[in-house]
Formats: sequence, C-alpha cells, structure tokens
Amino acid sequence: KAMQPDVKVVGAEPETAAPFARSWAANAPREFPERQTTFVDGAGGSSIIPRMWERMRPVTDGAIVVTLDETRRAMQLMAEKARVISEGAGALPVAAALSGKAGDGPMVAVVSGGNLDMRKFCELIAI
Repeated sequence: KAMQPDVKVVGAEPETAAPFARSWAANAPREFPERQTTFVDGAGGSSIIPRMWERMRPVTDGAIVVTLDETRRAMQLMAEKARVISEGAGALPVAAALSGKAGDGPMVAVVSGGNLDMRKFCELIAI
C-alpha cells in the first residue's frame, strides 16, 4: 500500500463473525455479539480491539462479508482446481473474489492456514 497507494486492501469475514465489517461501516470499533462458532474459526470474532482498529483503519479500504456456503465453495474450488487445502478462514478472500463482492479486475487473495482436520475438510467440501 505504501508503494502503490491506488491498490485496495480489503478484509474478508464470515457472516457469522464480522466485527471488522461492522466497524468499517461505523468508522469506529464495534462489537459483533451475535457471533457464532462455525468451521471458519480462524477469522472474525465478537469485537475489534480499539488499538487494532487504529492500526487497521489507515491501511485498509473496506470489508467484505461472505456466507458460509461461499466459503465452503471456495475451499472446494481451491482443492479441486489448485490442489490447495485451506481452512475456512484462509478461504475467505477467495470466497469474496468468487462472490463478485470484491469487484472485478486483477486481484490477489492471500490464502493461509491449513489448520484443520482432514475428515472435517472432506465433509465440508463433499458434493
């Protein structure tokens, strides 16, 4: 972002734990008390820590909320087409891109996290 200020940096969260999106909309840290525990357990939460908000706000350009089904489909696509095994949180940026919510044009999705049980993964992506 410092080298290419026109590059957009957008966060992706699951619909069940999206405090960043709520904070972004309010332009201030907000809580997400309706948080639900799901297979996307490495992202989101019930709130944004004010100090974290202060660091994130200047270097981000928005937040995208994706459904659990969109996340599941992203996990499935990455496994089938790219042979990438990702946990739910790691699939959020791909889910955002595939959903169309991230716009169009060139995108980079940072996919990280493989901390999941393979049996659970297979259940999640089963057709």
